[in-house]
Amino acid sequence: MVSGVFELPFGRGKRFGAGVPRALDLLIGGWQVNTITTAQTGVPLIVRGANNFALNWPNVVRDPTLYGEDRGVSKWFDTGAFANPPDFVVGNVPRTLPNTRGPGMVQVDLSGFKTFRIAEGKVLEFRAEAFNFLNHVNPNNPGVSFSPNRQGVNTSASFGVITSAMKARNIQLGLRLAF
Repeated sequence: MVSGVFELPFGRGKRFGAGVPRALDLLIGGWQVNTITTAQTGVPLIVRGANNFALNWPNVVRDPTLYGEDRGVSKWFDTGAFANPPDFVVGNVPRTLPNTRGPGMVQVDLSGFKTFRIAEGKVLEFRAEAFNFLNHVNPNNPGVSFSPNRQGVNTSASFGVITSAMKARNIQLGLRLAF
């Protein structure tokens, strides 16, 4: 995560426009821009589900991790790498899959603030904030519920599939009067 606060160098007493008329200074002076940029890797996935009268842990028969072009929202991991264990036997899947992770997340939040001095001790602040400013698609984790039938074949259409994403760009405006 990286964050920054920048006071823009425009308006009276600043590097650019130091001698502008008061009316223009009201428009261009006193702005502050802030950003918070977050980049995260995905979390390890936890697969559960069995149909064998025991605990809800399936067997994993090979590494389910997919790489590159083999991985996408319709198949995030190899769903064929899981099998139903024999009746009354706890499956061998680990608590979390060591190499198989959910999608990561990249988000840039940006805000701009403008302060207006109304009178002594009275300040009006205008705010414009954009969360996920670049509108980057950040998929949620895929479905991790293995639902085998009695023959051990998965019947869940959402297993290994990403069906949703985090929020898209969100913009809000606000005014704050301090007195």
